[in-house]
Amino acid sequence: MTGGGSLERRLLFNAALAAGATGALLALAGSVFATFVGHPPSPQTLISVVAGVALLSALAMRLAVVHIAAARRALGLGERRPPLER
Repeated sequence: MTGGGSLERRLLFNAALAAGATGALLALAGSVFATFVGHPPSPQTLISVVAGVALLSALAMRLAVVHIAAARRALGLGERRPPLER
């Protein structure tokens, strides 16, 4: 990232937080599916899987925003393209 402004840090944190919450919900959905199939996870396994997927999702989002220009532009952090000349 080019700057360390407060808005940039908050946007990056919020994007990582949203990705972590989404990852946790997907992990919970997978655990519910496993329970219906007949292989319910133990409480320790459930906690570790949900926390692990949430942390990995948040880290992946943070790395994507830092290193991928399209993700930075989607959040409004990247450089803006100049308007087309006519």
